[in-house]
Amino acid sequence: MVDLESLERLISANDYPHLVSQVDVDNIRSIVNAHPSLFEKSWDERGSKRRDSGAVFIREYIQDPLNGLKDVDIKNLYGFFFTATAQVGQYQSYGDSYVHRNPILNYFLGNRVLVFDADNPTEVYEEHIDFETFPMFSASRKYICEFVSALTGNQDTSSLESILDKIDSLDPSTEDDFDFSLNYLVHKKYNNSVELHLYKSANDDTGVEDIIADVAGSKRTKFFNNSKSSVTCMGDNYTDDNTNVLIDITFGQEGLEKNFGQSMMPMKKRNAPTGTLSTDNMQQYNEYRNNHNSSMVSMSDNLDNYQWLPEGWKKELQTWEDCRWTENVFATFKVNAKHEGNTFRLAYGFVGKKNGNEPS
Repeated sequence: MVDLESLERLISANDYPHLVSQVDVDNIRSIVNAHPSLFEKSWDERGSKRRDSGAVFIREYIQDPLNGLKDVDIKNLYGFFFTATAQVGQYQSYGDSYVHRNPILNYFLGNRVLVFDADNPTEVYEEHIDFETFPMFSASRKYICEFVSALTGNQDTSSLESILDKIDSLDPSTEDDFDFSLNYLVHKKYNNSVELHLYKSANDDTGVEDIIADVAGSKRTKFFNNSKSSVTCMGDNYTDDNTNVLIDITFGQEGLEKNFGQSMMPMKKRNAPTGTLSTDNMQQYNEYRNNHNSSMVSMSDNLDNYQWLPEGWKKELQTWEDCRWTENVFATFKVNAKHEGNTFRLAYGFVGKKNGNEPS
């Protein structure tokens, strides 16, 4: 079930005209109707796999070399959280009878996000899963490549191995440092590729340029220069103590793609963890909330300064989580650099009605 009633109240208030509209209600309803077995039960109903009763709005757009984001065409995608059995060394993709067995799946945290394209609601567009960070060394790198190979069907992962082999958590100079550890994985069902998101634990961009160069194959390419420029633009976010940054690389049917991504999000959640109250530890609650808000302002300011946000979005994003009608969350902002230029993805959503019991 998706709480469309609360979402319609939010839209009727017209507080966020750039971020949500009746089109979103119609699109979500078409997705729900196309997959009754996924959405027929409430999130808290026995046997339901839904994590909450909300949705994630994913806006994807491309920066035009001449016009920037003026009159930009925005692709609407919608994500829904589901739960899956965690940390048992296996995973079954939605709609697939095959059960993947792999040691890295012992670190799977149990959150599955199914993403749908509004233009084709009957098919899963992407499937996202999250991981607890784990050390990168010869065995774990090998198992990552084996899992990616199993998902994509591409048996030759040598190009991916060449990138991951340079990340070593057991090297004496980096021991116990999980910089560039696998944190998130996106299986792009529409073209059968896998996006590996590597968590940047150190508050700097050290090592990022080296990975770009390895993916590019040469520093004398437009892809390398575009990627390096996007890192420069995000420099303040790498060093911000309140912001998490992840980088991502993509492996598909033809091997490693010339595609370099960066995602950023607040390090701390705005609300008290599920099952707790702000009054349990008011000092920590205020500290985390202030850190979260500081990150949101910093990110949106930077994005606006580099004209990476469509007009009117910045102000609404900064107050999105203050909504009166629904329990709203900011997810992530993502930029992907390719030879042709930058593609952007902004994700934000709601988990249910205001002050509901859904986890946020």
